Amino acid sequence: MNASLREAAALVDDGKLRPVLDGTRYTLADVADAHRSVVNGTANGKVVVDIEP
Repeated sequence: MNASLREAAALVDDGKLRPVLDGTRYTLADVADAHRSVVNGTANGKVVVDIEP
């Protein structure tokens, strides 16, 4: 593991680095809407698509 990755891992472990998630959660049936939100720039952070078995 290189030094940058170790440093990032330490920040995550310390709770100082967290992902930014968009407020909208999508189902697999709505994946086209999720993709559209990324493409048109309305997503704020990472987009979550819930996949249920």
